[in-house]
Amino acid sequence: MSTVTNTKIIRVLNAERFDIERVPQTHDTLETMNNGDRLCYKLSEAICERLRNDPATTLRKAHNLLNRFDNDYAQKAWRELLSHPIDHIIATLTEFSDQGQWLRSCSPFAGVLSDSERTEIIQKLRADSK
Repeated sequence: MSTVTNTKIIRVLNAERFDIERVPQTHDTLETMNNGDRLCYKLSEAICERLRNDPATTLRKAHNLLNRFDNDYAQKAWRELLSHPIDHIIATLTEFSDQGQWLRSCSPFAGVLSDSERTEIIQKLRADSK
């Protein structure tokens, strides 16, 4: 992610008294993430595939859900991110950083994946953790 974008997102969040700069910027690997973070990451990977294959529909769904967000911080950060090219959105969704994890945890892409797709990802994670 570029410094300019990081600065913009931080500025948006700071405007609402959320200072992401206070959060330590650790860079996890998939193996060191807890189960919930790992699930968010794997779901985001599947969403990124949708962004590559059908960006218009996927972004429309995200924008529609953003209109219903009750978290102003997340809504502003996501509106900023979604204004960038698809490759940038994908890079941000899959980066191993606290910022990437925070954005994945409040993703506006609910409903992009079907129930069966989500179930398959969850079952694979369970099998891999045994």
